[in-house]
Amino acid sequence: MRKLLVIFIPLLIVFAIPKEYLIPIKALPPEVKVDFPKLSETRIIKERTPISLGQQVGRVDTVFFTTYDWQFNSHIWQRIYNDPGRGVHVTGMTSLLASPWADRNMRYNFYDPAIRTWVFGQSGIDAINARAGFGNLDINPLEGAGVIVGHVAGTQNFIPRIAKDIAPGQGLFDYADCQERFLWPPIAVTNNGWIHVCAVESAPGAFRREDLYYIRIRNWPNPDEPVLIAPRSGEPIAPLGNSQGIFASKSSNKVVIYWTEWGVSGTDSGAYRISTDGGETWSEIIPFPFPPIFTPGSETLPELSISSVGGFFDREDRPNFVLCYTPNIRDTGRIIPVEMWHYVPGRNPELTRICRIMPETLAAPVGYNAVFACRPSIGQNLQNGYLYVVWEQFDPLNYEPTTTLLRADIWGTASMNGGLTWLPPKRITEPDLTSKRFPFLAPVVDDMCWIVYMIDLVAGFYVQNQGPMTQNPFVVHQIPRQYLDETGIAEVKGNKLFTLKIYPNPIRNRAYFSLNLEKETKVNIYLTDLSGRVVMNLLNKNLSAGTHNYQFRTPKELKNGLYFLTIKANNSVERYKLIISN
Repeated sequence: MRKLLVIFIPLLIVFAIPKEYLIPIKALPPEVKVDFPKLSETRIIKERTPISLGQQVGRVDTVFFTTYDWQFNSHIWQRIYNDPGRGVHVTGMTSLLASPWADRNMRYNFYDPAIRTWVFGQSGIDAINARAGFGNLDINPLEGAGVIVGHVAGTQNFIPRIAKDIAPGQGLFDYADCQERFLWPPIAVTNNGWIHVCAVESAPGAFRREDLYYIRIRNWPNPDEPVLIAPRSGEPIAPLGNSQGIFASKSSNKVVIYWTEWGVSGTDSGAYRISTDGGETWSEIIPFPFPPIFTPGSETLPELSISSVGGFFDREDRPNFVLCYTPNIRDTGRIIPVEMWHYVPGRNPELTRICRIMPETLAAPVGYNAVFACRPSIGQNLQNGYLYVVWEQFDPLNYEPTTTLLRADIWGTASMNGGLTWLPPKRITEPDLTSKRFPFLAPVVDDMCWIVYMIDLVAGFYVQNQGPMTQNPFVVHQIPRQYLDETGIAEVKGNKLFTLKIYPNPIRNRAYFSLNLEKETKVNIYLTDLSGRVVMNLLNKNLSAGTHNYQFRTPKELKNGLYFLTIKANNSVERYKLIISN
């Protein structure tokens, strides 16, 4: 009998043939303690506490994969846009090959709300018609079509190439090239459809990359002449390399270009310029303010790192920034603590604290071009004015043994009064054996927050020689905005019929499931991989009310990694993350 099981288990996994893999047991082992609440009193805890082991908040869709795990040199750029009534656009830099990544490109996918699916499946399509990278996405508000940029190789240097879709979600692109000698070119599109580019100059035959330029396309596909944004003679703050970002208004022709100065003696600072006329004229350099934090008057000063700034225009058409300050002690920067602040020029007060993040200890470093909490993005619900911020934050005790680098999760918070006060941060993703990096929050146009990020299967960047090559999924994570903007404890409404506890997670060879049912019902439990493919059917039968305990033995043929466990009981459905580590 044992031999037969060994023979047939691989077939069951491949073809997902229904079979019970959970072995009923009368009681859990003594070391496993499961304390169920009464189902009539089941509550959702909405406080600053870790999410229950394995439980997934919201819906996660894989939109493409990449081996090119190093996505950004600096601040986060817009990679997702939720256009109400039309759909959700998303992009990311991808490759499916090893170094030198000959197929590297800006990948594109589109969620069509009419059919409730991602048009280009879980693989997406290339947006640029040549090897490309280090770009972002916006939409043309006049047409609703996606606009994507990436730099490509020119005759002697790099060229920003812009791809414009012919209609929302079609994936049929027309192209425009900016002038040669510019790279790392994020874009933004204003209300009138003009495309705005901010790129770093890379002079032929030199590794200068210190001058920041602005390029505009008013008449497709012809770009205007580049304009130097920084440094300008006599102005105090100059960029050094790729440290810039851009965002534009969808209700006017306002544009903001911002950057941080890094790698210089003293503290790293930052600044921005704003244009109110679609790039015709620009303000003088406006330095970012520095709050009195980190023992004012001492040798410890606040600074802004290369990954510390995010911004957008709110419904009042004001620029909003999120600034992550870290301490600099005698010209040496630190990664903790992080003070996250909200800055609105002209508001009273202009600066308000979002949160202070200070882990008690760090088990490993955070890695390349990062501080402990960084790469923030910010959005607003246009109906009620609530503000939302998401960012990547490292887990101080969860590290990857092969690279000795910390793993990260996605965190977020909200403000219900225009940013004057902020709710305690909440973790959106669950700590596991992966590292979630480079999040961006789409415009919040309904009851869901749409967030794109990369799941790095091994913390540390293969591109930077920090670990092995892995096929990393890009995902779009939908969470109810109420998860971030509500506090306290709320009663669960609806048809909550069960609670499930899993121990241990990650799973090594075996685990124990304890299922508590409110009433007799048919229960279906199955395991899927990251792509959504069913790999194991665990249970499909009618169960009586009460507690049911099971032992789960993981087959040797089940590869190590991240899986989703789905449990259905009548109309109640929940999904949990499981880590298999045999």
